[in-house]
Amino acid sequence: MQQKKETELMDHIQKLKDQIKVEELCSQKIKDFIAKKRKTIEDNADEREGLREQKLKDLGIAKEEIQNKQEEASNEIANMQKLMTQQNEERKQN
Repeated sequence: MQQKKETELMDHIQKLKDQIKVEELCSQKIKDFIAKKRKTIEDNADEREGLREQKLKDLGIAKEEIQNKQEEASNEIANMQKLMTQQNEERKQN
């Protein structure tokens, strides 16, 4: 009777050990999966950040070009107005 009880306890202990091994294996697989997903997400975030920075740089360059062209256009308008004023004064004098 005692030996039967011991055998049952040993079997139960072995089952529990086997169950722990399975749970540890599952836990490790889950951890590996999460680590892989985290790395993928971080890589994607880094890539998106790089694209964002490049777009901001491109937009900054485009903005500067627009401002330069606007300044050139304003200067050209001022020069044209000055020429027109001079021509009007010359006409009045003649």
